[in-house]
Amino acid sequence: TFGVAEPSSAPDAGVVAARVPGRAPIDGVVSRRDALLGAAVAPDRSMFSLVADGRAFVVAGVPETAAPPADGARATLAARSGGVGRCGATVVGSLHLVDEASRTVPLRLKPDDGCSWLAPGAYLDVVIERAAVGGAGLVVPASAIVEVAGEPTAFVAGAGEGDFLARVVTVHPTGAGEVVVDSGLAEGERVVVTGSLLLAGELGRAALEGR
Repeated sequence: TFGVAEPSSAPDAGVVAARVPGRAPIDGVVSRRDALLGAAVAPDRSMFSLVADGRAFVVAGVPETAAPPADGARATLAARSGGVGRCGATVVGSLHLVDEASRTVPLRLKPDDGCSWLAPGAYLDVVIERAAVGGAGLVVPASAIVEVAGEPTAFVAGAGEGDFLARVVTVHPTGAGEVVVDSGLAEGERVVVTGSLLLAGELGRAALEGR
């Protein structure tokens, strides 16, 4: 099938050619070939890798600090090349482990039927619908969120002039210099965007002084 001629089976050639059928357990497309003509094979070595028709999955890395989307959440897959490759997908579950190198949780998505352009091993941009993640879904600039005592915190304007309140929040990034706040803020509250680090420092100093 790869255009390589078999050894001759002529009586004077001293070689007997034979074919041994190797049947794949699934229907699909050969995506990798490790077998070489004339090389030995063994039960612990793969000869071919196949991608089953209609059984492709996408693995997306979600930051470990983000609230994981629920099963059934909708997402959009886009080719990194920026071409016509774009289709929908559905979250089918988390692998429930954290990758030590990227500090992300692998999430498994099932592409829709119209994703025939997907190529095994390719990198994609994955956007999960915000409403499906849960919470209020309020969007604020990433600079509004600072860490206070190990917790992501936002400062909102208080009732008096120059009064600010610290709110512990649950967030996940959007990748566009913004974060989505799942809990901890209410719609309409005024959030500090510039100077959050300064307020965090003042809060820490006040805690040390017992105020």
